[in-house]
Amino acid sequence: MLNTLRLFRFVWILATASACVLWRPTAGSVPEDIAAQAAVLEAQNKDLQATELGDIPKILDILASNTKFGGHLNVNGKLDPSALNVYVLAPKLKQRDGVPAVFFTANVFGNCAYTGVSNAIICDSDFVFSFLQDHGINGNWSDRSGWTFQDAFLAWILGHELGHAAKGDPAAHFGQENVLTRPTDAAIELSQKLETEADLYAARQIETDKKLATVLENLLIRLMNWEIEKKNGKSAAYGVGLNWDYADKSVVKYFTDQNHPEYVIRATRILTALAADMHEDGLQALLESFSRHLSPKKEKKD
Repeated sequence: MLNTLRLFRFVWILATASACVLWRPTAGSVPEDIAAQAAVLEAQNKDLQATELGDIPKILDILASNTKFGGHLNVNGKLDPSALNVYVLAPKLKQRDGVPAVFFTANVFGNCAYTGVSNAIICDSDFVFSFLQDHGINGNWSDRSGWTFQDAFLAWILGHELGHAAKGDPAAHFGQENVLTRPTDAAIELSQKLETEADLYAARQIETDKKLATVLENLLIRLMNWEIEKKNGKSAAYGVGLNWDYADKSVVKYFTDQNHPEYVIRATRILTALAADMHEDGLQALLESFSRHLSPKKEKKD
């Protein structure tokens, strides 16, 4: 009986992987669903999972505490359709020989992705634990609460994907890469709407731990400063808060025709929500002033 089950599993994975290679997935198509199902199945393989999870279980407990997933969390375990299933892949898995092809097809690498299958989230640990360094931020920084910037980033990512799962959204991912197969204006508008809603959902869940929320605010300001400098160069107005020269007539331009809002926009929206909910008048005024310097633009097509 056991050998029969193993054979069935092998044939099923082979069939789904072949389908992903032979069919080009389109938004809402059957092959895309097959790829997600196959990715979730493969993610349950202990040989492909991270063994060091840091504060992920602790952070998930906070995020899910007042949701239908409270007390029903499953991290790197056997799939439980009634739980929030979170799978964290092993470091440098993408570089391994024989890595399951469905992880590429399902846009798992370089991402933390809600699969749309059985409340399952799959995170590439290389993305999760290198994002801050790639954006010039020391993830080990912490305040007196003990929460680190890395913890705050994990809360943002996982809270975002939890938002998709809680609302029953279609499959989605955290990273900024464009993965829409048919990026029509309507599809982009819907995608940006769902991504913004997921970010704001994360913010509200993080607010249940005020100390963690404060660290997230500090992290997002650092991320915004990095984005501003990348776009406009260094500002003379360095100090506490946003490093932005408000006497300068230049603006921060951002793209509107990508399926995810840019990080500078996402951070601004989350901070605005946190500042309002936590009654931080000074931060609200700062963000209102900064927002007037934001200017949308379209990406040039070749």
